[in-house]
Amino acid sequence: MKHLATLFILFYSINAFAQIETLNERNFRNIFIENYQELSKPPLKNYFVILDNTIKTSFTIDNPFFIGAIEEIGKQNKINQRQSLDTLFNRSFKYLRQNSIWVSSPKVLEKDKDFFQVYNTEICPCLTSSVKKSDKLEIMVDAQKNCFSKLLFDTTMVNKIKAKGGTKTLNDISKLQPYFAMFFYENCDILNYKFNETLNNIAVEQYSNEVSKNKIKDVENLIKYYNSNKLDTLKIMFPNYLKFKIEFDNLIELTKKKDVNFRYFYTGKFNGTERNIILRVIDKNRPIGDFTFINSSNTFNTNVSSLYYKKRKIPKDGVIEIREVTVSPE
Repeated sequence: MKHLATLFILFYSINAFAQIETLNERNFRNIFIENYQELSKPPLKNYFVILDNTIKTSFTIDNPFFIGAIEEIGKQNKINQRQSLDTLFNRSFKYLRQNSIWVSSPKVLEKDKDFFQVYNTEICPCLTSSVKKSDKLEIMVDAQKNCFSKLLFDTTMVNKIKAKGGTKTLNDISKLQPYFAMFFYENCDILNYKFNETLNNIAVEQYSNEVSKNKIKDVENLIKYYNSNKLDTLKIMFPNYLKFKIEFDNLIELTKKKDVNFRYFYTGKFNGTERNIILRVIDKNRPIGDFTFINSSNTFNTNVSSLYYKKRKIPKDGVIEIREVTVSPE
């Protein structure tokens, strides 16, 4: 009895923890599936584009649960930001593959599943023997074309296709092409892996770009807060701003000059240590210096700890090499 009570308490604890752990993630997944369902409504044209657009409409700050899910996964699994994003991606697409691939076209699957399976029985082993996980997606695309070409010369398979296809015309089969890709994505591991690998990189790049834009916007706001004397708001993101009053005053003076322009860069990397926002000062199309905002966080929460200005040396020949440092997904 005591043993059963212990098991009950353990089960309840795990269950309660799981609900807390997956709250943001479940909400994210619901939006993820809703977006996919909307984007995958018949008629289909290109299944990879549908998956790509599902990434772009889900793995974004426009999804209110996206950042929360990443932060939640990171804290509870004690992993870095890139690993958290990868984990969210893998879980979401695993769920999609197992539960929701045909959510918008169940009748197509019901009607033509056996027909798709005839192709998959031949194509998937062909792809598996032709493509390695380390190959580029283009190799997968070329291999798929070659595998279909080989299929046309296999009399046995052609007869099976005719038997399962019934009265289908070439036009009917052409309309089903995106659904073949959908079926392969669901049932062929190597194609699923290569698609997901590319899609994961797209998600990472999109997130990196959004972090970069967010950091730059925060620094633009810091300057506005200082210039408009909204110091309480400024202090939230830059607690020690008073120590850098000279730098701020110099920056404000530069903004008043007619021929001076500014360009922003974010140097943050997922697993790197440098997370600075750089404001480059350009006078008459010539870079003259950089204001560097030292930022302690590589997440959406900007925390500036210091600010310094460094003049750029101008060569005697007047030629200046400009090297832009932007956000990197690695």
